[in-house]
Amino acid sequence: MNDNGETITTNEINEGKSNRGGARPGCGRPRGKPSELTLLRKRTEDALHERILHRADEIISNQLQLSKGHSYLYKIVTTKGIKGKPQLVKDQNEIIRYLAREEDCEGQENIPANIYYYITTEKPDNQAINSMLDRVFGKAVSRVEMTGKDGEELKGTVVYLPQINANDLEASQETGNSVTK
Repeated sequence: MNDNGETITTNEINEGKSNRGGARPGCGRPRGKPSELTLLRKRTEDALHERILHRADEIISNQLQLSKGHSYLYKIVTTKGIKGKPQLVKDQNEIIRYLAREEDCEGQENIPANIYYYITTEKPDNQAINSMLDRVFGKAVSRVEMTGKDGEELKGTVVYLPQINANDLEASQETGNSVTK
């Protein structure tokens, strides 16, 4: 009842409003428009792809090096009869000079007596090798056989799901109908 004593129906109270709630026309993000989070992910992914593409040659070279293994040149310097700790040789020119002496069969003769060089190697990285082969030849097919306890046949129900194409899926989303074949 209102102030005048008249009975008011629920329809009059909710006039112009939906009784069921739910979606309202024209509200919310338009269908098909990506959310801000989706757009941020896409921009981040694009930036990462761009960075990787600019360094692709370097990355591939590094992966090839991993697949071959590494060699390191160390030197030990003796001072006043005391042998020093092994030092990794990082100077490219020193490495080149050492390798040139080795190739010319001059050996250790032209190296000062207080310096001893040696080379160590690391074995190749098998994961890097597999990754390179997968990129060139495609990933090898792997089979998985499933059995129950003690190799028995699995018991259960097999459910086959229908294959649907993108057009059917898109049409079902627009109409709200399910897709079955």
